[in-house]
Formats: sequence, C-alpha cells, structure tokens
Amino acid sequence: MKNVRKIFLLLSFLLLLYSNGCDKEISVTPLEPPLPKGKLFVSSFPDQALIFLNGKFTGNLTPDTILFLEKGSYRLTLKKKYFKDIAVNFNITADSLYNIFIDYRNYSGILGNLNIDSAPRGAEIFIDDSATGKITPTTLSNLFPGNHLIKLKYEGYWDSNVDIEIESGKTIYPYITMIDSLVWVNFNPNNSGLPDLYVNHVEIDNSGFKWIGTLSKGLVCFDDKNWTIYNSDNSLLPSNNIKFIGVDSQNKKWICTQLGLATFDGTSWEMFDSQNSGLPNDWVNCIAFDLNGDKWIGTSSGLAKFDGTTWTVYDDTNSPLTSDMIESITVDSEGNKWIGATYQGLVKYDGSWLIYNSSITGLPNNVAGGIAVDKNGRIWLGASTRAQIPGGTAFSDDQINWTNWTAIPSTDVRAIAVDMNNNKWFANGASGISKFNGAGWIHYTKSNSKIPSDRINSVAIDNSGYKWISTWEGGVSKYKGN
Repeated sequence: MKNVRKIFLLLSFLLLLYSNGCDKEISVTPLEPPLPKGKLFVSSFPDQALIFLNGKFTGNLTPDTILFLEKGSYRLTLKKKYFKDIAVNFNITADSLYNIFIDYRNYSGILGNLNIDSAPRGAEIFIDDSATGKITPTTLSNLFPGNHLIKLKYEGYWDSNVDIEIESGKTIYPYITMIDSLVWVNFNPNNSGLPDLYVNHVEIDNSGFKWIGTLSKGLVCFDDKNWTIYNSDNSLLPSNNIKFIGVDSQNKKWICTQLGLATFDGTSWEMFDSQNSGLPNDWVNCIAFDLNGDKWIGTSSGLAKFDGTTWTVYDDTNSPLTSDMIESITVDSEGNKWIGATYQGLVKYDGSWLIYNSSITGLPNNVAGGIAVDKNGRIWLGASTRAQIPGGTAFSDDQINWTNWTAIPSTDVRAIAVDMNNNKWFANGASGISKFNGAGWIHYTKSNSKIPSDRINSVAIDNSGYKWISTWEGGVSKYKGN
C-alpha cells in the first residue's frame, strides 16, 4: 500500500511540473530589418579610379555601382595614380539611385609640368608621337597626368625615347643625353619607317634614294627623310620578299623576287614572269645592266638577257653554263659580264664564255657572295659557305692569275662593294662587315661597333661615301666613317 501511495505522489508531482511549463511563453527571434535601397553609380574620366565612401575603400573602381546605402549624407573620394584626390559630398534618400561623374579635366591642380633639357641642346621634343613645336631646354606646362613617351630628335644623333610619369601639381626635370650617330645610324621599325628587321638588299638610285628589299614587308624607299613602302597590296610587286634591287641608267628600279621580276619608274609598274615573258623561271636572284642598257638577269634556271624587246636565255642547252642557279652578276667598264654560278664558279661572258672554277681561283665553286670590279680593274669575287664547304675571297689583276683567301674576311661572303677610295667592303653572313684598304683589314662587329647585327646581307655606298648595310635581325645601318 505504501508503494502505491509513493507512485501516486510521484505522478502527481510530474503532472504539476508539466502543467506549469505549458503556461510559459515561447521565445521567437525577431525578423531582420529590410536592406537599405539607396544606390550610387560612380564614373570618371579617366576611369579605374578607386572609390572611397566616408574615408573607407569600397572595393570598387570606376565605373561601378555601390548598393545598399542607407539614407543620409556621404563623402565620396576618388583616388587614382598620378592624380590628386577628388572629393564630393552627396545625399542619399530612401530607395534612390544617385549618379556622380568625375571629369578630372574640370578640376584645378590636376595638370603637371615637364622641365626638360638635353645634351646637346636644341633637340625637337615630341610627346606621345605628337610634335610640341618646342626644343630643349624648355618647360612644357599643363600636361595630363599619366605615363607619357618623350622623344627627342636632333640631326646627327640617334632619337632618344624616354618614358616619364606626370603627376598632378608637380614638375619633373628630366635631363637626356643623346647618343651621337655621326658615325653609325641604325634604322629599325622602332625608330623609323622601316617596317622589317630582316633586310635582304639595299641599293641606291641615281637620285640618291635608298631602295630597301625586306624579307616579308615589301620594298621600301628612303629619301633621307621620308619612308615609302611598296608591297603586293599597293603595287604590282608579286611578292613581299625582295631578293635584289637593280637601278638602270634611266633610274628605273628592277625588283627581283621569288615570284617574278617587277619594274618601277617612279610612277608605273610592270611585272614579268615565266608566263608573260621570256623569263625561264619566276625565281629571280639578281640583275645587272650592260653598256647598251640590256638587262642580265640571274634566275634559278639559268641566265636571261632582255634588251627591252627580246629575251635570250643561256643555260646548259646552249652555253657552257651547267649551273641552274645564277646568284650574282657584275658588268665591268669594258662590257664584260661576270657571272656567279652556284657550284660552277665564276663565268665571264664577252661574246664567248670563260669558266673560272675552283682549280683556277682556288675557291670552291659557290660564287654566291657577289662580284666587284675595283678602281684598278681588279676582279673580286666572294664565296659563301655551301654544303659545309667554307667560302672566302679571291681576286685577279689580269684575269689569269688568282689570289685565293679561304675564310678571309669570313667563310661566308655575301656581297662586295668598292668605295671612292678603292677600299673594298665585304658583307659577311655571320661576322659583321669587313674593310680591306689594300694593306690590311678592319672588321666591324657588334662587339666593337654600333652595327646592330653581325649577319650582313649587302652593302651599298652613296655619293657621300656613306655605307648602307642591310642586316638580318637589325634593320639597316648607315656607317659614315672611313
């Protein structure tokens, strides 16, 4: 009985506890207040300015929209490199979009100044490729902040290019020492109108204009001031790979390409190939002009003569020529044609044929490196390396006895030119340019001169005695020294 009573009392106690708990209130988390709907759109000129609100960076850059702004007053600050800070106050009302555009040009104190001097003084000043009409030393005021390219030009010196940073309200004082180019002047796509670093040939016409044959950018005319580019898009040039340029007595240019031969008289173009002319092959390597004005053209299928009307082809079927590849031609003062035939040697033609092969000249039979006749009538020939056989130079005073210089001035002679003092200049395929004055050699390379590349394809000499050198990977170099 006692146990039943204990159980009854325990159940009563538990029932009392349960009834008291049900009478208590249940706790509920209140709802979050709605997000503010104020918005701010900020843009600027120039853009990409950092956006600050009330002194704190928002993480946004112009142009951008800042969301969830509460009603109230704000201070907007824009910060941008080179520019002074711009700050404006604005108010946001409930559920509004506020637009702010900051034009830095409309604010005082934004611009900066440049006080520039140079050695030598008197250099023309260009900013971002625009002429200022000023010369050094001078102060250029009211420049827009940012990074600018300053270029100085002065006759006889290389152009100087300098990046400068203009900041709001500040003046900078650059002093630029220009590099003397009285001896070497280099032209490339970065400092001139020359479109290609790879140049096959340079020739000088009767007016002193330079005609430059590039590897892939066509034909370039340089009159010492202006650059004019002719290519397959704006002319009848059959190819933009110009192998060789010849100039006849009428100042007409004859342009040799791997897709035919083009002519240009300054106004009109004409194109010759194996389909519309007597050319035996479209691959044209070189051209020379005899005393009658006839054209002698070296192709990959023999030698072609063109008198303006009739074509005559000389090859292994009608001449002693056994080489298909004619790579160099020179005509001497007596009208003799000197022909460089790959793997056959040097060939002379004066109405009859005479072959100078390796057993006579001592050089390998790869006369692809140019032929020249000096002031004394001495014949010079250059040989290039072919089939791992090194070339060099050979010369003859009497066209009978030859002096052979293997590997001199190099194993790969590409061209020979004679200056007014009878110095010989040799274009070397991998070792710069060499001068022979009759007594000794001077070699110009990247290591001891300003020549931009050691890979030389040709050299031409103008009436001032300046050497115009075509390079591989370095554009064109003008050498004014002796």
